[in-house]
Amino acid sequence: MNKAISFFLFSLIFVSIISCTTTEEKKKPLLQRRYQSPDDIITAAKDLFKRVLPQGFDTEFQIEVIPVNPKTLMDVFEIENIQSSSNNKTVSPSIIIRGNSAASIGAGLGWYLKYFCNASYAWSGSQIFLTLPLPSVSPSPLRLESSVEFRYFLNVCTHSYTMAWWDWETWQYEIDWMALNGINMALAFTGQEYLWSKLFTESFGFTDAELDDWFTGPAFLAWGRMGNIRGYGGPLSKGWMSAQFQLQQQILTRLRELGIIAILPAFAGHVPPSFPSKYPNSTVSILPTWAGFNSTFSGDTVLDATDPLFSKISVAFLKLQSDAYNGTDHVYNADTFNEMVPSSNDPTFLANQSRAVYSSYSQYDPHAIWMIQGWMFTFDSDFWKLPQIEGYLSGVPNENMIILDLDAWQNPMWDKTNSFFGKPFIWCIIDDGGQRPGMYGDLNKIVSDITNVINESKSIYGVGLASEGLFINYINFVLVAEMGWRNNESIKNITNWLNNYSSYRYALTYERESVYDNIINGWKLLHKYIYSEPYEQSSSMFSERPALRMDSCIQWMNVTGVTDAFRLFHKSSFILKDIPSFRFDYIDLTRQVLSNLFEDVFTSFMKAYNTKSLSGVESIGIELINLISDIDRVLATHYLWTVGNWIEGAKYWATLSNDEDNSYLYESNARHLITIWGPNGELNGYATRHLSGLTEDYHNGRWKLFVSRIQESLKNDIPFDEQQYDSDCFYGIEKVWAESKSIYPSNEIGSTVEVIDKIFKKYVGNGTINDLSDLYDVYYDSTGTQVLYSNLTLQTYDIGHLNYLCQINDDCNGFTVNGLLQAKNSLPVSQKGSILLLKKQSKQDLSSNQMLHNRLNARVLIPQ
Repeated sequence: MNKAISFFLFSLIFVSIISCTTTEEKKKPLLQRRYQSPDDIITAAKDLFKRVLPQGFDTEFQIEVIPVNPKTLMDVFEIENIQSSSNNKTVSPSIIIRGNSAASIGAGLGWYLKYFCNASYAWSGSQIFLTLPLPSVSPSPLRLESSVEFRYFLNVCTHSYTMAWWDWETWQYEIDWMALNGINMALAFTGQEYLWSKLFTESFGFTDAELDDWFTGPAFLAWGRMGNIRGYGGPLSKGWMSAQFQLQQQILTRLRELGIIAILPAFAGHVPPSFPSKYPNSTVSILPTWAGFNSTFSGDTVLDATDPLFSKISVAFLKLQSDAYNGTDHVYNADTFNEMVPSSNDPTFLANQSRAVYSSYSQYDPHAIWMIQGWMFTFDSDFWKLPQIEGYLSGVPNENMIILDLDAWQNPMWDKTNSFFGKPFIWCIIDDGGQRPGMYGDLNKIVSDITNVINESKSIYGVGLASEGLFINYINFVLVAEMGWRNNESIKNITNWLNNYSSYRYALTYERESVYDNIINGWKLLHKYIYSEPYEQSSSMFSERPALRMDSCIQWMNVTGVTDAFRLFHKSSFILKDIPSFRFDYIDLTRQVLSNLFEDVFTSFMKAYNTKSLSGVESIGIELINLISDIDRVLATHYLWTVGNWIEGAKYWATLSNDEDNSYLYESNARHLITIWGPNGELNGYATRHLSGLTEDYHNGRWKLFVSRIQESLKNDIPFDEQQYDSDCFYGIEKVWAESKSIYPSNEIGSTVEVIDKIFKKYVGNGTINDLSDLYDVYYDSTGTQVLYSNLTLQTYDIGHLNYLCQINDDCNGFTVNGLLQAKNSLPVSQKGSILLLKKQSKQDLSSNQMLHNRLNARVLIPQ
C-alpha cells in the first residue's frame, strides 16, 4: 500500500476514534503537538536504538507506531514478545516496542531495559549488557500510559550550573536519556544571546559595546536571562554566541525528531541598561539589586509590558527565533519578576502586566502558551500574597499559561492557591540547589505527593524535574520521571521499586547472590536513613568556610546507619568495579561517610581548643586536614568528580568559540561560579562542589589556615580573631583561587575501589568489637551504675568511627558503643547495658584515680 495512503487511513481512524469519545471521558490536551508521520517516528526511534544499545542489538527490536488512547489522549507505549507461529519459539527480532511518538517508544525501551534486562542508561554512564535471546516480557503485551500530559525537564539555572560547557556529544547523550526516561517537554534555552544580539543591533539601534554591558559571561547566562544580573563575567564573544546558536539548532532538531516539546525563550521586558537613553519616551523601571550585587552588575532595567515598544520587541524576537529554528512548538518561557520585586503590588497593575506580556506573544503566535516559574511566589511570599498571585495570573486565559510549581516537593504552591486559580501547572522537584553535593531525599513523599496532586487537582498537567543541577541524588530524578508514566501501574511498595532500581542501576544478576544481597540491603539502609527523610539539602561542613561555631549539616541523618550501608557496598566493590554507575555512587557514598565523620573530628578539635589543649589542637588539626585530603583522593578516581573536567570544559568552549585569546575569561567564569560566585563573594558557596583539586586546594586551604590561626591563638594566649580570619580567607584563598590559572588534571587518578579500600580500613573497618581486641579491653555494665561519661556530643555511634576518633585524641581512654568518648578523669554516670572499650595502655593510668578504678573493677570484663 502507498505510504501516504497508509498514513491517511491511520490518521482517519485515529481522528474518528477521538471524535467518538465524549468530553467527560478525557481531559482536553493543552497543546497541539508538532505533526510527525509514522515513517519519521520510526526512523527517529531506530536511530535512538542504534545510539543507546550495544552494537547490533538494535535489529533485535521491531518498532511500531500506535495512536494514543482515545479516552485519555495520554502518551502510550507497549512492549510485546514476538514468537514463531509454528513452534512458539522466540525469533529475531524478538521484542516489539510500540508508541505514539519516538519519545514514547524510547520510554518503552527504557522500561524494558530496566525491568527486564537489569540495564540502564544513566548520567554516570551506560550499564547495558545484553545477550541473546533477549529476555521475554510478562505480561505480554505490557502497556503503559502516561499519568499526565507533560513530563518536564530542566531549570533555567541548570543551563549554567551543569550545562555551561556541554558540547553536542554531551547534549546528544542527555536528550537520549530524556527519551528513555519518558520526558516529552524540555527547556531549550541554549544560544539565545545570538538572537538577542541580532535583534537589538539590527532592529533597535544598539551597538555591540552597549550589549557588552548587558550580556553576562558564559557561566552566568541563566541569571542574565532572568534579569537578576547584567554584564558580570563578560563580555560575551560573538564566537561564543555563534557556536552556541549552532548547538541550539542541533538540540532542537534532535528534540523534535523524538517528539519532545522544546520550550523556547520569549521577551520578558529585560532590556539593556542604555535603553532609557536610546528610547527616552519609553516606560521603564529599574528594579532593586539582587543577592547583594551592587548596581554595577544588578538592578534590572525593565520595559513596562504596556509600553508599545514591548509588543514590538516581543513580536520581532519570536519571528526571528521561529525563522532561525524552523518553527516553534508554541510554548515559551519568560519570567518577568524572578526573585525581583515588581514596582507595584496592586493586583490590577499585575494583571495588566501579564495580560500585555501574553498579548505580545499571541500577536505573533495565536497558539502561544506562556510558561512561567512559580518560584517567584515561593521566594518572596511577603510580596506575593493571594491577591497579587491571583491578579497576576488573571491576565492570561487558563488555556494559554503553564505554571511550573518549581519547588512543589518541599514548598508546594498549588495547594495554597486553589491550583493556581485553575491555571494548568506542572508539579516539579528542585532536587539540587546549585549542584551542591549531599545525599538526601524522600522517596515515599515523592510518590505520595505526585499521587495526591494528580488525584486532587483538576489543573495538574505534568510532573517535572526542575533541579538547578544534575548528577547528585540520581534516584530522585528517576522516581519522579517514572511517576509520570504510572497511570495504570502505581508504586504500591517503594521497597520493591528500590530493589529493582538497585538491580538495574548496577546491572546486578541473581547469579551473584552475595553481591545482589549486599547492594539491595545497602540501599535499604540508605532509604531508611537518608531517602525517607523530609529535609532540604545541605552541604558538608568541610566545604564551608570554617568558623568557631558551625551548624551541623547532617543533624537529621543517622550517620551510623549510612556507614553500615557503606560497609555493604564495600563488600561487593571489587566485583562491581567496572560498572560506571556503581563507581559514581560508591564515590558519592564514601564522600558522604567521610563528610559525616568530619563533623565529629571538628567537634573533638573544638573541644581541644575550648579546653586550651595545644597538643590536642595540633594532633586533631592534622586529622582534619588529612581527612579532607583523603576525600580529594577518592574524588580523583572519577573524571566527573574532578575540577579539571569542569575547567577544561570551559577552556574547550573558548576554542569552539574561536576565542582562545580570551580563554582565561571562560576559566574565570567556571572558577567563580563554583566558589565565590560574585566578584565580592555574593552568593559565596551557594554552588560549592566536591571536586578533586578544588577540595584539596580551596576547601582544605581554608581549613589549613583556620587550624593554623587556632594554634597561634593558643600558643600566644590571645583570642581567635574570626573577623580577620574571614577577611584573610576571602582575599588570600577564595578570591585567589577563583582568579588563578592553576592547571588541574581531568583524567582519573587511581582505582576507585582500591583507593576507597584504603580509606575504608583507615576510617571505618568492619565495625565489630572483636576486630579491636588488640587495642581495647571490653567491659559490660550490668548494674547501670558504671558508665564513664564524656561531654562530647557526637553524630556517630559506629564502632569503627569511634575507634578512629578515640585513636586520634590523646585525651581519650576509650569509648562506649552508644557514642560516648571516655576522657581522662571524666565523671561516672549511670547507663545500664552499656559496653565500654578501654584502651589497653589506659588501664594502668586509671589506677591513679581510685574512684574510677573501683567503678571500672565493678564491671564485667568480656573475655577476648
